[in-house]
Amino acid sequence: TPVRIALATQKVAELFGAYGKELRVVVQSASGTHPAPPGGTPGSPWTLPAGLGDQVTAASLHVRTPWEEAVRQMITEAQARGEMPCIDGTGSRTDQLIVTLPYDFEPLTDYLVDVHSVDVGSPPTARNLVHRIGFTTSRFTTLDDFVAFVAPVSVRGRLVPTPGGLTTLPDAPTGGQVDEAYQAAGLTVPQAPRYPAVEVLWSGDAVPQPVAVVIESSEPLWRSRVAPEVVTGPVDAADPTHHWWAPVRRDWLSLEASTAAAGPGDLPRASVTRIIRCPGRTRAVVLLGPGSRGTEARLDLVLAADDLAGTAQDRRTAARVPLVAAPWEMED
Repeated sequence: TPVRIALATQKVAELFGAYGKELRVVVQSASGTHPAPPGGTPGSPWTLPAGLGDQVTAASLHVRTPWEEAVRQMITEAQARGEMPCIDGTGSRTDQLIVTLPYDFEPLTDYLVDVHSVDVGSPPTARNLVHRIGFTTSRFTTLDDFVAFVAPVSVRGRLVPTPGGLTTLPDAPTGGQVDEAYQAAGLTVPQAPRYPAVEVLWSGDAVPQPVAVVIESSEPLWRSRVAPEVVTGPVDAADPTHHWWAPVRRDWLSLEASTAAAGPGDLPRASVTRIIRCPGRTRAVVLLGPGSRGTEARLDLVLAADDLAGTAQDRRTAARVPLVAAPWEMED
């Protein structure tokens, strides 16, 4: 599994080197079984090379200063008017770099990625922390592994006596709000999921209607991390048209309604009005629109596109739930 570190410019290592320093990456495990860096021993540091090593590639994201952005825009507009003929605007430049380091991680383990600035030639034990980020690994190596864990489960059905009790839930409720909504709907309070499960909640109408699909997993169905993103600039900015960047926490794994069209022989797609993320993000309450009986609710696990790494969005179908009839109808 790679660890990716984004560098603001291609001269970061040289900048530290000018002051007699070098940057070292150390990855530590809460279990004490520290992973080994490329070409190193477990728990040892990896030193950022002064040149472009094998682990360093250009990033797909281009974050520039307001000054440079303004100059580039001015030149582009001038050349479009036939001005500045002596300036060749066809060149390119690497703005940010990505350092990709492969590590072998254990599942369900906490890790720390530390970056230290130490004197050149210091012993491997030297430390001077300049950046730290922590994360927890999943029990699954790939998205396909996670989908293979969730997708095969059988679908259960249950009567919801008062469907309106669930519709009051916010998109990200607290545990107390979930308990109260379930009780208002006439359902027992849910427990923390221990394994994957899919359940359809049906109304008690003469012709039962599917109200919601509940998907559960022992692993979070949503995961987030901090990434650079364009944000609204300050109200007193000298030029608000410039791009303003900030570290923003956003989902990199999420559960979403499928965007794929129904294929030949498929049931029509159900209308999904909202997907509610319950605490721990291991349970999703998927609220359905009116007239969903006779359709299929299809939910995808989605890996978001990574602008820094240049990877595209990846989505896999995690649940296909036919909404044809309530269980007691089929018993009759």
